[in-house]
Amino acid sequence: IKAEAILNFRDAWKEAGSPRDNENTWDSCDRTPQGASPGSGPHNQYHGPDTYQYESRYDRVYFRGDTTLGRVTNFQLIANNPVENNPFHYLSDHFGIVTTIELK
Repeated sequence: IKAEAILNFRDAWKEAGSPRDNENTWDSCDRTPQGASPGSGPHNQYHGPDTYQYESRYDRVYFRGDTTLGRVTNFQLIANNPVENNPFHYLSDHFGIVTTIELK
């Protein structure tokens, strides 16, 4: 049994329909377009250019209560794009999460 179920936690990302475009709060993958010089495309180099490249859903928003108390109406990532036209500089190594929970 998962801790979520035991503690009556609800995962806002799952409640929002598990949107794949807002899943990963860590992404250090090189997004260089095909045909361009390797490593020249946008990617998070917060920890340097030789960082192991992968993506993961590290950060989450949990809340408690049954579905009669409220529902998630919005879930999105923020600060998941480069800063100031520099394809390697991001605000942080993790992206931020904004979620709206409509209470009944």
